[in-house]
Amino acid sequence: MRTIKIRIKDRHILDYLKNKIFLTQHFENMLIILINQDINQNNGKNFRFLTNGRVMRAIFTNTSGGVLRNDVEYVKTYYKDNSLMHDLINVSRELKSHNLVEQIKNIKKNYKSTYTQSQNGNFKANKPSTKKLSSVNHITLYMDGYKSITLKRKNVIGLNLYDKMIYTHVKHEPLLKIVKNFSNIKNINLNYSNGYVYMLINYIESQLNIESVDNIKYAGLDIGIKNIASIYIHDNTSKSLIISGKKFIAYNSSFNRLLSKIDNTINNIEDNNHLNTYKRFIFEKKNNYFHSEFHKLSKYILLYLKNNNVTHLVLSKSINELKNNGKCKISKNIRQHFFQIPIIKLIDYICLKASKFNIKIIQIDESYTSKTSCLSSNIFQIKSLALSNSTSTDVFGGRRVKRGLFKDYKYNKIINADLNAAFNICKYGSYESKGFESISIQYYKLCNPKKIYTIAI
Repeated sequence: MRTIKIRIKDRHILDYLKNKIFLTQHFENMLIILINQDINQNNGKNFRFLTNGRVMRAIFTNTSGGVLRNDVEYVKTYYKDNSLMHDLINVSRELKSHNLVEQIKNIKKNYKSTYTQSQNGNFKANKPSTKKLSSVNHITLYMDGYKSITLKRKNVIGLNLYDKMIYTHVKHEPLLKIVKNFSNIKNINLNYSNGYVYMLINYIESQLNIESVDNIKYAGLDIGIKNIASIYIHDNTSKSLIISGKKFIAYNSSFNRLLSKIDNTINNIEDNNHLNTYKRFIFEKKNNYFHSEFHKLSKYILLYLKNNNVTHLVLSKSINELKNNGKCKISKNIRQHFFQIPIIKLIDYICLKASKFNIKIIQIDESYTSKTSCLSSNIFQIKSLALSNSTSTDVFGGRRVKRGLFKDYKYNKIINADLNAAFNICKYGSYESKGFESISIQYYKLCNPKKIYTIAI
């Protein structure tokens, strides 16, 4: 499933769209409160009814519910004197019931995700919570794909949020170049983000015929900040690649300075509505910047791998997720960059597009890959020792002696620290390949990479 994001600029419908989006969020807030009350006071006895889209739609439309009439009657009887349920029904009358079913499905999915996380030991996972309408910056209105959209009229898209279709201008020709056929469009959601309204067009990508390959070639990808991507390709000829992250750091630093000035001014003046509006604008501009740049960067990385006949790319999300959730012990300055530069998005885009380049993604846990020397130590042994808490500084075979440089003690060699990690990631992810050890380590590939500062696609 892929998504296209298109901003809606038609002024004659923007206020209407925002009203329906915020009303949908109000509906979601009330339903979440009702579900949480049931969980806290009734041990979740009615959870399956409150999160059943068909049951709730029958209640909103005051119908029998067909085969679910017994469930519908139970909910109607149980909540007949509940003021919150009455308010929920009143709000639903201003929205399309088919869209509300999709909203309820998403709420149910979020509750199930929280339950799964708690089952896996993450007891800090929070249940879905309400959003304050006066300060919320991101809302998604989920729409039914069969009853709520139409593309029959040329160069317009019709959206049904209540009782009639409203139309917005979208050229069909460039849209068809991406989705190939309108039948591939599953649904269209509306997204409110920092004052702007977008259509999120979800479509099914045409099935790709993945070519079988005789010669398997692995590459390892290490994600960072100063060097946002470091790639080691396991052969004797392909040059290693490092892509600088300096422009992203510079953009983020400039954004933080501007934001600090705006916040300081807001605190010192009374009439600050225009500054709050501008603040939302620069946040949205930042989001769109990283969205665009990381899409281009992910495509460039995959093109480079494809041109060098790579068939398997090994990467990791684990450490990058730790750096984002604050559980990894790193300096305040570096952690700030990881919080504000959406590294996970870059990895997600690479994983999403890899099949188009006939590249298989292998995800691993990258722990100890940066500490271990790829020249004189073995990442498999290090990870085995780590399981029994038997690691020490001696077993790693070297250490980082300077920013970007790693020294191997056995051979007394200096190599690039990020490529050292990329090699270990590549090796650990290709443990099933019998041909990995048959290729000797080319020293120049670890200390003489091709470095790129800007990407233009």
